[in-house]
Amino acid sequence: MRVGVNPSAKLHISGSEISTAKADLKRFDYVVLGNAGTLDGLAAPYNEEETKQVTHLEKLDITTDLFQFWWKNQNTDQVTDRVFEARELSPP
Repeated sequence: MRVGVNPSAKLHISGSEISTAKADLKRFDYVVLGNAGTLDGLAAPYNEEETKQVTHLEKLDITTDLFQFWWKNQNTDQVTDRVFEARELSPP
């Protein structure tokens, strides 16, 4: 399990629960998924710097109808200018 938090945030572990201050939570507009039928796909969630298997999410609010959004934006590029923050690990 991964928890998205800002650098230097502290996670509090109590039994089987993990918590942190709301201000420390980090939200993402994408998810790294992998096709479990391929070796690259299996590695994708753990190898964000190299994978091409990134899915961008569309934030919808309560006033947006999913089907109207889809109809209005059909056959248009919704991804080209979006970026994702690659995970950067420092050696211990």
